This record gives sequence, structure tokens and C-alpha cells, in this order.
Amino acid sequence: MVMRKAIFFLFSLFPFVIWGQPFSLDTTFQSEHEFYGHTHKLYLGNVGDLLEEGNGAIIAVGGFYFNNTSDIRINVAKLFPNGSIDPSWAPNTFFSGTSFDDIQKNKEVYYIHSGTFGIIRTSSSGDFFDGSTLPLDTNLSGVTFVPYVYPDGRLLAGINGAPYPSFANFQYLLNFMRIKADGFQDTSFHHNTDASVRQVMMYDSTRLLLFGNHLSLYDSIPVNKLCLIDTAGNLDTTFYAESFDWASPTPRYVQPDGKIIVSGRFTLHNYPDTLQVARLNPDGSLDSTFNNFYSSIGGRTAINTVCPTSDGGFLMGGTFTSYQGYPRNRIVKTDSNGFIDLQYFNGEGIDSSKNSANLPGGVTKIVPAQNDKYYVMGHFLKYNGQIVKPLIRILGLSYTVGIEKEADKEILSVFPNPATDFIVFSWNFGHLNQKATLSIYDLAGRKIISHSIITVQGQWIWETQDMNSGVYLYDLHSENQVLVSQGKIVVNL
Repeated sequence: MVMRKAIFFLFSLFPFVIWGQPFSLDTTFQSEHEFYGHTHKLYLGNVGDLLEEGNGAIIAVGGFYFNNTSDIRINVAKLFPNGSIDPSWAPNTFFSGTSFDDIQKNKEVYYIHSGTFGIIRTSSSGDFFDGSTLPLDTNLSGVTFVPYVYPDGRLLAGINGAPYPSFANFQYLLNFMRIKADGFQDTSFHHNTDASVRQVMMYDSTRLLLFGNHLSLYDSIPVNKLCLIDTAGNLDTTFYAESFDWASPTPRYVQPDGKIIVSGRFTLHNYPDTLQVARLNPDGSLDSTFNNFYSSIGGRTAINTVCPTSDGGFLMGGTFTSYQGYPRNRIVKTDSNGFIDLQYFNGEGIDSSKNSANLPGGVTKIVPAQNDKYYVMGHFLKYNGQIVKPLIRILGLSYTVGIEKEADKEILSVFPNPATDFIVFSWNFGHLNQKATLSIYDLAGRKIISHSIITVQGQWIWETQDMNSGVYLYDLHSENQVLVSQGKIVVNL
């Protein structure tokens, strides 16, 4: 007889009166305007990023224009906390034919990034500085990638361009450079890379995280797609992302403990499959506790954004249509280790249809809002079948409020622990108005076995002697598909 052990986590649903479901639309955020593309009103515009101010006002950027009476905004707009336009914020310059994907604020200056125009500065009143983009140095040509903004207004950014002859001695700088607050190149910064740095983001209070698809050398020292430097530009050699063979592992979120969630399409050393999401430890090694190898994600692309939730888990958004084998349209809730939280986003999700430009709907970013809410933005038409703008605000986990909550009690228990050849599922509902179904799945989402429950109390034995060791999921649903309980089982030979 083979000995196995089971590790399980239980989530119970108790009867209560609900006045706001988690991740439902926040109906107090309803703008009266439409977001249109630049060619004609039938083309859906997109929102790429936003900043929420302390007073709840929003600076939104993307690829859009909208017409509210006679007022037009192009690609950047200020909104009141309820989503309506702030007419007092009137930029003096408009950039059509492009799309903004990032906005940062330093003191009273906004830094807005465009893949076409580079970096644009605007004041808190909406006036664009200089009437042009950064860098201002006319000896440089090319695209500036998403930068890090120093407190004094300097920038650290990757550059994708070619030098003029006068810069022949500084060609190595043009993959990565520091830009002075006046927009000109800081030629005293002599750190170099062998490929363009596509993103620079804050890692902690003293270090920055760099990413590049083809980045393999920093100051002639080997790195692998990602590296850490201090704010002066010196490489942190304690970090090395050694697991990536072929990769575009874009960093999406840096956890408070220093772990990094990356997404894209990449392969890992000695692992044959192409992965789409992973988590790295603070030294750059792969975090084996995360759902790296079992993240089966379907769809045109994968994950564009990772946002932490109040329970320690994550919201992930992109253009996927399934996660871990379960249908999820462009948005999913996971636990702290990237395993799907089955009770959320079971509906139609984000835009299950295509817009008039024949582009699939997708989520660009998810940004935390005040009062345990989240902004979801991108290129979409609908949320759970309801027509919406491509910028919505949804409620967080605290909006399940129990008014008549019963005393906590265990509905479903799983034992023994450790398990030997079998696992017992034991339930006690107190009352049962309709039958329920207990199902077990592998991590690819394939159902292994189901058991129908028609009694208030009882137990069912699942024999595991013929199963492979690994992680399994179970869920308990009522007849009308209300989730009652769910959890994980790790079976080891």
C-alpha cells in the first residue's frame, strides 16, 4: 500500500444577504462620453493606463478621442471621480494617430509614454511642456521606452534608435541612457547594455528592475533578459534570471517580498513547454511554489497585467480565453501562488465579441482604486454581457457584506492527512434545498471524477492509489452552480 499525504485548503460559503458582489461593476462610475478611435466613431478607442489622484480624479491615457458636446480630448483626459469629463483640464497640444501606454507623476509633472512619440511631459493643468517630446536632443533618433523618473525629474530609459555621426563614440549608450531634466542626454552616465532596455521600473527603495527581450550584457557582465541596478546605474550581481532560455518575460508586478511575476511567451532551462506566466525569487531563480508549469492559458496572447488584491491574491488581465484550463475571458482571480480562484469571473467576462475593427477585446491594465476597488481598462465593448466603456471600475472583495451571517462552521472537510490510498470528503450542510456536486480536476482543468450529493450529511471516499502524485483541485457546487466550497489536494507517492 502506497502512502500519500494531502495538503488542502477550504473556502466555505455561508448564507448572507449581499448588497455588493465582489468584482461587479461599480455603478457610481458611469461616464456620459464614448471612447472612439482616431479614424472614425465606429472604431473602438482604448485606454492604456491611468493615475488616480488623492481626491479621486483620474488622468486617463490611451488611443482615443471623445466628443462631449463640442469638447474633444485626444489620447489624454482628466475625469472626475464618477468618470465624467473635467472640462477645466484642457491640454494645449493633441497627439493623434498614436496611443499612450504608461503615465507616471513626479511632483506636479506627468510623464506620458507613447511607443511612437517617446515621452511627453504635461503640467498638472494639462499643458504640454516644450510643445514636443522627450528626449529633446536632436542628435538622437528613435523610440524611448517606458522610463524610470527620478525625484529630480531626470529619466532612465531604454532607447531604440541610431546615432548621428557626432555620437559615434557613444553608440553603446543608445540602448540605455539617462536623460537630464531638460530633456537632453546625460553624457556622464556611462553604463551600457548590448540590447534595448524596454522597461525600467522601481524594484525597491534602492534598486531598479530592467527588462529587454534580447538583453544579455550589462556593462559587459552577463545578464538574462532581466537585471537589477542601483539608482546610479551599477549592476546588482546577486540577481540573475538563469532559468530563461528563449524568452520575452515582461515584469508585471514586484511583490513586497521582492518576488517578481513575469508574463509573455518564454521557455525555461530543461523544460520543453512554452510558458506564459511565472514568478521569480529575489535572486532571479524560479519560484517553485507559484503556478509556473500548470498555467495553461488559451487565447490570442496571454497576460498583460497583474494587480494585487486585498486577500493576497491577484487579478490578471489580458487577451486570454482560459486560465488553467477553465474558461476565463480576459480577466481572472488567482490566489497568492497563481492558482485560479474558481468562484470569480464565471460569467462572460470581458468582451466575448469583436469590435467593428475586427479586434478581440482585451485588458491592458488593472489598477487599484481607492476604497477596495479596481480600474479595468483596455480595448473592449462589454463586461459580463453589459455594454461598457473601455474603462470600468469594479468592486473589491470587501463588498460581500454579511447582514445575516451564520456562525462559522465547516461545510466540507477532507481527511486523512496524510492520506493513504484514499481521501474522505465529509459534508454537513445543516439543510439542503437542492442537490450538489463534488468534482475533482487536474491542473489542466480536466475533470477526473464527480460525485452527486443528495443528503444533508454524509461522506464519499475517493480512492487515490491509481492517481499520479501532484496537485488536484476540488469544488462543491449546488445544482444552480453556486459555489459552496473549493480547495486543493497535493498527493505525493
